[in-house]
Amino acid sequence: MDQHTANYIVKYFPRLMSMEERAAWWHHFAMSKIEQVPNGMEGSEAETWRQGKVSFYREQGLLSSDPSVTELLSDGYDAFIQRTAERIHAEESEEVFYNNCPSCGALARTPQSKQCRHCGHSWHETVAATFRHKATHIHNLKPGFLIFEGIVEKGEIAEGQLVDLTYYGVNLKAEIDEVRDMGDRTQFDFPIADSELRKVLVQAGTNIEPINIER
Repeated sequence: MDQHTANYIVKYFPRLMSMEERAAWWHHFAMSKIEQVPNGMEGSEAETWRQGKVSFYREQGLLSSDPSVTELLSDGYDAFIQRTAERIHAEESEEVFYNNCPSCGALARTPQSKQCRHCGHSWHETVAATFRHKATHIHNLKPGFLIFEGIVEKGEIAEGQLVDLTYYGVNLKAEIDEVRDMGDRTQFDFPIADSELRKVLVQAGTNIEPINIER
């Protein structure tokens, strides 16, 4: 597996990591921040700054002293990412959405990309709207349905379109059942049969970037 594919899997589908893999990822993240001493800070001042960061990240539960976790990073971060991605691909490949270019077949930069980084082919015409997700609700009147609430930034959302859930590390594009105009916001609902997956989406929170609604 090439490094781009490995990074793609781990970065965009982190929910598929094991508890130990996730702990190792956070440990590496914390350690990399601890080493980023501000410019001009040296000697005892730099060491005091580092120790403060160590205490902070330890309190946050991001630094690990578990040998089974730190051992995962013993060959370096890139090797850890490679092994983790290969395990996910071998055990849970159906859970990963590989956004391959419809023209040349190359893996796109992100699951939401609509232009190939290799051949330049664009498939933006599949996007009907972009939606800035603000809140998620369990639908009390439709068992097995979720409600997304937010703002339509571009285009128009309609029943029968597909909400792209790959931003949340979920290999699914769910069909929109009903759309409601709430004045300053828009709501739409869609079915998610798997109760555990519904929990994942509720816990995932909202989007920093707009999500795609596809035709």
